[in-house]
Amino acid sequence: MTQSAQHNSQKTKPVAGSVRDVLFIMYTSGTTGPPKGVMVTDKMLRAAAFGCGKASDARFGDVFLVWEPLYHIGALQLVPVALEVGVELAIVGRFSATRFWDQVRELQATQIHFLGGILQMLLRQEVSTKDTSHTCRIAWGGGAPSKIADEFQRRFNVEVRENYGMTEASSLTSINEEGHIGSVGKPAPYFDVRIVDTEGADKDIDQKGEIVVKELEEGLLTPGYFRNEEATSSTIREGWLFTGDLGYFDQSGYLYYAGRVKDSIRRRGENISAWEIERVVEQLSFVEQAAAIGVPDELGDEAIKVFVKLAQAVQVESPVVSVHHWCLERLPDFQVPSYVVIIDEFPMTGTERIRKELLPTDTEGMEELSRK
Repeated sequence: MTQSAQHNSQKTKPVAGSVRDVLFIMYTSGTTGPPKGVMVTDKMLRAAAFGCGKASDARFGDVFLVWEPLYHIGALQLVPVALEVGVELAIVGRFSATRFWDQVRELQATQIHFLGGILQMLLRQEVSTKDTSHTCRIAWGGGAPSKIADEFQRRFNVEVRENYGMTEASSLTSINEEGHIGSVGKPAPYFDVRIVDTEGADKDIDQKGEIVVKELEEGLLTPGYFRNEEATSSTIREGWLFTGDLGYFDQSGYLYYAGRVKDSIRRRGENISAWEIERVVEQLSFVEQAAAIGVPDELGDEAIKVFVKLAQAVQVESPVVSVHHWCLERLPDFQVPSYVVIIDEFPMTGTERIRKELLPTDTEGMEELSRK
């Protein structure tokens, strides 16, 4: 050992670690505003790995197809799973709906992860005799309405497990080990989850409210947002993480996701969930993805503007009229869109989520559709 090395080793002293020590900073997708830097602890990453291992039924020798970038928790949380369980990570460049199943077959993937409209995009691909010729047994993630999950399972013979969570709370707050279609599973054993109203009071069973989360072990919730005290204090209050998501519990303790609190449109004194409108529009066979936003109207209220990306494999003569009539038949009049716009491509994040803040709110020159 050199004299310099001896000198440095004598001065170095062990430092006691804390479960609150930050391992890395991960920026959120920023689909409705600027991304925020979530401070993630070592314990949070370990809990994320535990949760996704349970959610995906990870076993030694399994192969996970990884299409998300490693700067997203959906991909990074799999690294400890690979080390602890002994699964393989088959990393591809980007998500491609047209190449997806060929990649699954080529890489012999046993698990696939989904977010947002991934399952919907795969269902919009042309039906093939090879749809069930693959090694995949579990599709796990978030963003699979019951109709989509059921259709995906039947067509591709893959069990769908929709879960719920966010980077701020160790990625997975609820885990759907039983594949209970429609729900996002039950709370992880290390979290307390409540459904509350705008005053913070608990809602009854089957009643929608904001999902709030509290850690039952220290170090499982983020210490906060990097250099953003305002966002931290508004999100974490008295030990509870206010997720900004709507949901409810059923009698059996299953949690259900019901959209974003802030992703709502104010019309006629009602707060309308954009998510509910989008789910109805996306049931149409010729719709690949839909996004609903609120735009100013002449009465100082908000009108609903829906953007629609058409599926390539399905042809329709008058998509705007068809979407409008579909909504008239299935939505109350105050939820029926005033404007429908066909869009070639949505502005997307690196994890295939629509960046709504980039969608144009202008309605000049557009004809307002009837809501009756």
